[in-house]
Amino acid sequence: MALDGFGIGVGISGLTFLVASYAYDRLETIPAFDAIRHYIRPVIGGILLTIAVTMLSLAVEAAQHAPARLRSES
Repeated sequence: MALDGFGIGVGISGLTFLVASYAYDRLETIPAFDAIRHYIRPVIGGILLTIAVTMLSLAVEAAQHAPARLRSES
């Protein structure tokens, strides 16, 4: 039963990838799509950088609030 679910999940994921790949190949030839991609890339990079800095900040804060016995083990 679990193997069937895994197979269905893999199949649906593959099908989704094929549809998205086909759509991307079609849209790539449109000049407006190239302009949109030019502006979206820095936005996505900024979001990822913000997430990374936030995660690092939260990790430092969690380490500072950890009990002393846990901090000395590492």
